Amino acid sequence: MNTYKTTLTNKPLTKKQLLSAIESIPETQDFVWNGVDEDDRPVSQAEFETAIKKRGRPSGSQKELVSLRLDKTVVEAFRASGKGWQSRINQVLSDFIKQASP
Repeated sequence: MNTYKTTLTNKPLTKKQLLSAIESIPETQDFVWNGVDEDDRPVSQAEFETAIKKRGRPSGSQKELVSLRLDKTVVEAFRASGKGWQSRINQVLSDFIKQASP
């Protein structure tokens, strides 16, 4: 159980004091870190925004999502080749188009 203490007297805060202290901090004001424990250091707004990873294809990608059925042996062979097997299927199909087109 966490015990929050005041910095001057080192006495535990009551629940009422703790809630009052939390409510008194304006939402626009960042938490002020006392520098004692690095694990307690709050994340700044800039750090928080850079930590959010965007999902999906990168913007500007020329790839299109499709669904197709392949023979089980084809899928197993590409999966057995390791990570990136979908990209290798794409490369094989691209190479086929280059060879087949006049």
